[in-house]
Amino acid sequence: YNKESEELSSYPANQYFNIGNKNGGYFRTEIYNIAGELILSKEIDSNNSRIECNTLSPGMYVVCIVSDSKKIFRKLIIQ
Repeated sequence: YNKESEELSSYPANQYFNIGNKNGGYFRTEIYNIAGELILSKEIDSNNSRIECNTLSPGMYVVCIVSDSKKIFRKLIIQ
């Protein structure tokens, strides 16, 4: 699992976004608000997953992808 193996699509998002790991396998996705509070945590065991975000208020969030004790952070904008 490396920085180049993860993908975040449908960006900016308003209903959902897709997240994937080209290497496959288990990983966890966490979404934090701008204050650093954990808003959503989802465990994923496939190459690609759709994450619904229609319950999130518009604004900027941080997506953390956790796998094998490694964390990768990406900015997410909800419209």
